[in-house]
Amino acid sequence: MTPEQCRIIPWSNIDGDNNLRINYPLSSRSVVYDVGGYMGDWAAEIYKKYKCNIEVFEPIKEFAHKIESRFAADPKVKVNIAGLSDKSRKVNITLDGASSSTNKTSKNKRQIQLINATEFIKGRHKKIDLMKINIEGDEYPLLNNLIASGLIKNVINVQVQFHVFVPDATMKRRRLHEKLSKTHNLTYNYPWIWENWRLKK
Repeated sequence: MTPEQCRIIPWSNIDGDNNLRINYPLSSRSVVYDVGGYMGDWAAEIYKKYKCNIEVFEPIKEFAHKIESRFAADPKVKVNIAGLSDKSRKVNITLDGASSSTNKTSKNKRQIQLINATEFIKGRHKKIDLMKINIEGDEYPLLNNLIASGLIKNVINVQVQFHVFVPDATMKRRRLHEKLSKTHNLTYNYPWIWENWRLKK
């Protein structure tokens, strides 16, 4: 059994995708960020349950257009054809379905647009009830950006999947835990699968 398979067993045993990832105190007025939308499955589950306002970030055009078509009749779901990061820039991404990443190398590349998270959030949302982050290694600079700017305090719940293939991933994750623990409490933790941080009261 691979390390990845060992890590996912506890998550599968509790059916975390249905029992944790979509269960939050949300309403139709809530604001949710889906950072790393892929095909929009998670956003669809959240919208179906709460009818909230959702900002989806998906930098790969083919995936983003599919999400746009999926929510064409739902104006509360907005699709941004860009990724959230620590600064605005264009970068190459390796295409690999749900595992597409700027932190991998192959010949199958595409240029994408990243936008500065703090610049996007300021002036738009004073409170984000839930931010889901699954961006294949780019979660580290994104979270560091939100913490450094202080905007992490605007995010009530941070649902994040950290990725172990990034250089020094264990150390980077540990440091982010230390930083996040100053403003948020860890409510569930399945290492390298999913974890959630809730803003302290």
